[in-house]
Amino acid sequence: MTRIEQVQTDINEPLEQTLIRDMSANNDWDFYYNTQNISNQSFVLETERYFETGARKGFLMPLVFMDLFWMQLQYLIKNAHKPDSTIKHFEALPAEQRHVLYCFILKFYGGYPLPVSNIDGMQIQTTLLLISEAFLRYKGDTPEKDYCRNVHQPKNLNDELISLETLPESYQYTAKDFEGFTANNDWDFYHNLDNTREQQHLIFPIKKYFQSGQRAGFIEPLAFMNLFWEQRGKLFQSQNSVRSFTDNLKMLPINEEVRHVLYGWFLKLVGGYHYQPKGLWYDVIFFKIENTFESYEEKTPEKWFFLREDEREKKINEVKATLDVRIEKEEIETIEKPKPNTILKNNFNSMTYEEIRPHFENLTKLRSKNGEPFLTEEQLNQFIVKAFIEKEIPEPKIKMNFKRGEIGAIRKSFYSYYTYCQFDYEPTRNVKDKYVKLLTDYFQGFEYKAISGNFHK
Repeated sequence: MTRIEQVQTDINEPLEQTLIRDMSANNDWDFYYNTQNISNQSFVLETERYFETGARKGFLMPLVFMDLFWMQLQYLIKNAHKPDSTIKHFEALPAEQRHVLYCFILKFYGGYPLPVSNIDGMQIQTTLLLISEAFLRYKGDTPEKDYCRNVHQPKNLNDELISLETLPESYQYTAKDFEGFTANNDWDFYHNLDNTREQQHLIFPIKKYFQSGQRAGFIEPLAFMNLFWEQRGKLFQSQNSVRSFTDNLKMLPINEEVRHVLYGWFLKLVGGYHYQPKGLWYDVIFFKIENTFESYEEKTPEKWFFLREDEREKKINEVKATLDVRIEKEEIETIEKPKPNTILKNNFNSMTYEEIRPHFENLTKLRSKNGEPFLTEEQLNQFIVKAFIEKEIPEPKIKMNFKRGEIGAIRKSFYSYYTYCQFDYEPTRNVKDKYVKLLTDYFQGFEYKAISGNFHK
């Protein structure tokens, strides 16, 4: 049977047949079992078995897939300097075939997650990280998610760089809000190492910050990236015009909240705040930026996120020390705490107690329409103790402060915690029910059926 006959036999939809034929090579098995073409022959053998007798038997004929894989691998290598466009090119394939293709591309390069140390130094690694993000966003537990995983790397190694949560449908601020004072680059520009080798600490974190992180839905990621990049370029050119630069930065036609976020990322650029002077010409610039950043009155996620690593670690250790102290009866007043003389221990899943709080702290920072946070610090403490230590449903349930239309933002925090814990902190994957009940059992106003059906939204 010829390769085209194999395609016709294997794929019923004419569109899919045409797409795969147009995106495939036309080689035989002798080509693929030639070490001059592919030195890793075990990869070829395992791929043939995967489609012949393995998890994808009957999905595509082995040679049909190898031809598709080979041509797209060459495309990836040739176009690795255009990562975003490369992903869009792959999107011409139907979703399931694309998911399987991504698996074998990742497998060819060692699997996922990717070692982050290579992301700033090898262009192909940046593109592979985007492929792994698209691969893992595919819904459901597929055989590929097990097959191409690198078990020698921590499974959550890339979680700080990619967005696996539901992405915002819209953003409060878009490129139109910053016209006239931003760069005009695309993601290919920012993911090209010839333009910046700060993928790990700047480009991917900014994208995630506005897609699924602390400011999800606030500013369109590319719009912010262009705003930041333009002002960053002016900073590097301001050695002889320090005062003019800070004055112009202050006069940008953006509101104070956007300015606060922008200044936070400037501080991140030099290690975070509090800024440590370098004895260089730009010290005064960052002192002024930091002063404006800190003087912003509201309690914001930026004031934690952009803390210097050593200061953040110090604060975390201070909190741990406080939480680990044995609690005397006379100290238990308004905030519910465990029984005296017990060490705080998480009885809900295998996560350590100290790791729990950061996943829900945003509920004390996000504000309802009445200006008050969804939860007070006292209520958050009560929830953590009841749900994770004592595993007792409170009577009455905790009353969260929210208005109509705000349930989605609250539900997102619990869903994000579920997706974070599902694989690494649970003995089985079928655990959605108990994470839904973290919200419905412990807080007033949340019905199990409604939350469960929309948990991922």
